[in-house]
Amino acid sequence: MDRRRLTKLTIPATVDLSFITVMSILQHDFVVRVHLRQLIVVVLLLILSQNPIIDCVAVERLLHTLPDGKSVLGVTSLDNLLYVLRRGKLSEQIEVYDKDSYRLQRCITVPGLLGGNDMISCAHNRCAYVADVISSCIHRVGLPHGADVSNWPVNDRPTCISVTDTHSVLVTCSEARKIKEFSTDGKLLRQIQLPEDVVSPWHTIQLSSGEFIVCHGDGPGPVNRV
Repeated sequence: MDRRRLTKLTIPATVDLSFITVMSILQHDFVVRVHLRQLIVVVLLLILSQNPIIDCVAVERLLHTLPDGKSVLGVTSLDNLLYVLRRGKLSEQIEVYDKDSYRLQRCITVPGLLGGNDMISCAHNRCAYVADVISSCIHRVGLPHGADVSNWPVNDRPTCISVTDTHSVLVTCSEARKIKEFSTDGKLLRQIQLPEDVVSPWHTIQLSSGEFIVCHGDGPGPVNRV
């Protein structure tokens, strides 16, 4: 089934860059969520470059649908493989698909993973990182076959994770309102306590300038902020 939707964003140059109000957009499947997330990041980058007016038109088309199964909590890709993190599994938590055919190739078991809620890959270190909200740790999984699995404590409940240009791992801790940066072997490089008006931070990425973009909000509330 071919499904299309048109989204247009117009943002004036007078916008307050301390935060941007992002209204929720309906999300039908993980493919659409990835495309919308990329669209929002592109818009933010253009704003930070001080473009006077931004008109973004995005046409989305459903290309593939993965087989039914447990809820999808994280999706990442490396080389020609797509890695999908599923909810509520004590083994074979990560499904590995071919990016062209979307056929299941194998499954990866992450020992000790109890509450995976996000996943990101790093091409430089050839691994994936999985945030575990129950164990309050990050699992490091060697790719593509799941070798060299290890983990390290975050000492706060991790929400979402990202990888920086210098190949470190940014961990957003919603309850503690902190951003923690770790090396690939789990050494804490620094941590940032966010201001009190940053409520429920969910995800953080770092720009090449060193600045952070933080998505925060009250989850099911009508407004989220970046």
